[in-house]
Amino acid sequence: MRSLIFRATAAALIGWSFAVPLARAADKCEPAALAAKYPSLAGKTIKVAQDPQGPPYAFRGPEDFDKRVGLDAELVRASFGCIGVPFEFKTGSWSGLLPSVIAGQADLMWSNLYYTSQRAEQVDFLTFLLAATRGIVRKGNPKNIHSLDDACGVRAAAGLGTVEYAMFSGLSDKCVAAGKPPLEIVTYPDGFARK
Repeated sequence: MRSLIFRATAAALIGWSFAVPLARAADKCEPAALAAKYPSLAGKTIKVAQDPQGPPYAFRGPEDFDKRVGLDAELVRASFGCIGVPFEFKTGSWSGLLPSVIAGQADLMWSNLYYTSQRAEQVDFLTFLLAATRGIVRKGNPKNIHSLDDACGVRAAAGLGTVEYAMFSGLSDKCVAAGKPPLEIVTYPDGFARK
């Protein structure tokens, strides 16, 4: 079923093009055609894993703590509404979302997950957004860091399970191999707590 959900979601996103105004995109939606187009999804409710602590992609509504808002949350609503599939958000910390899909506890993860060949060996990807990672340093750049090559021996923060964490780990290994001090990698917790 994983590939079918992937194809159905891809079809919805292609039909709901970002270049087309929402009013025109809605004309291409056919929620009543679900049984004919995607018969194995008829009668199912798709479990969408999402961390509601990642603005602007997904976060909790200011008036309703249980409502997801943000780019990814709205794309979930628009895409599944377009093809007529009911869904429910499964809330979890970001580092546990992909494992929940691999374990079959959720049908898909709709979140800011970078594509890697290792991840693609375990799950299907639908890339609908391209983004880049940036780093920040303290005002005035007192440690004179201008590139990753300057980062040996510094403290770096990254979320667990992220490509940034893997990158910092690899960079730390290179630093040590070159006789330089390793990076001190600090992980930060997901902001998954009721405020």
